[in-house]
Amino acid sequence: MIGQIDTAVRQMSEMFNSLLDISRLDAGVLVPKIIDFSMARLLQKIETTFDQTAREKGLRLRVVRSDAWVRSDSLLLERILLNLVSNAMRYTLHGGIIVGCRRRGEMLRIEVWDSGPGIPEGHRQNIFGEFFQLPTAERDRYGGLGLGLAIVDRLRRLLKHEIELTSTVGRGSRFTILAPIAPEGVTSAEAIRSRHPAAFAIEGKVILVIDNAPIVLEGTSGLLGKWGYSVITAVSDEAALIQLGEREQLPDLIISDYHLANGKNRDRSN
Repeated sequence: MIGQIDTAVRQMSEMFNSLLDISRLDAGVLVPKIIDFSMARLLQKIETTFDQTAREKGLRLRVVRSDAWVRSDSLLLERILLNLVSNAMRYTLHGGIIVGCRRRGEMLRIEVWDSGPGIPEGHRQNIFGEFFQLPTAERDRYGGLGLGLAIVDRLRRLLKHEIELTSTVGRGSRFTILAPIAPEGVTSAEAIRSRHPAAFAIEGKVILVIDNAPIVLEGTSGLLGKWGYSVITAVSDEAALIQLGEREQLPDLIISDYHLANGKNRDRSN
């Protein structure tokens, strides 16, 4: 019963967030911030995000490294790829998924391949509509809302990126986003950040997690520890100060529950 409730809540949350995204896109309130940036970090994000899901489903996930630079909105292009790979994960039950890039003239082809059931030719336009789902049993047990590809289509239109779909029923599909190639190493928001790589390195970084719920402390610290961070946990601000004093070490980042015990919140504890 708990598992069913958790699944229902997760699906409702996903639906509300997706509907909010669609509303914002339709209202025209999203303005792309076009910069030149490297695909390397974006591809790494894709691999980190879906590696565990692929393992749990028994799928092979391969993300091919690339040193290519593109001209786009890094956050919106990331959202496009996250939705495409998430969709591939949902419909692929056997085999695997490949994410990679190909240079073709002045464009970079960012491709997501899967070995799923494929998309019949008559449905290849419908899949980009809201709440459309393929009439097939080849879908994971959490199903889908039919909004992911609708968001992809709106985002790529906003960015003026073309999308291509190639699919063979019974063998799989390939979604391709075409983005303009940018000169490598040009000055951009990401290039400026890359001059100080130590600020973003994991090694030696300490994160303090404050929460009076043991299950939250355990889950958060376990995830951060798996990523390679050194984690200090505490159930209150007082306990956190004691631990920091004993270690004689300041954290690089503090993650704190806003509402702590005894009526305290994050602002008061500061």
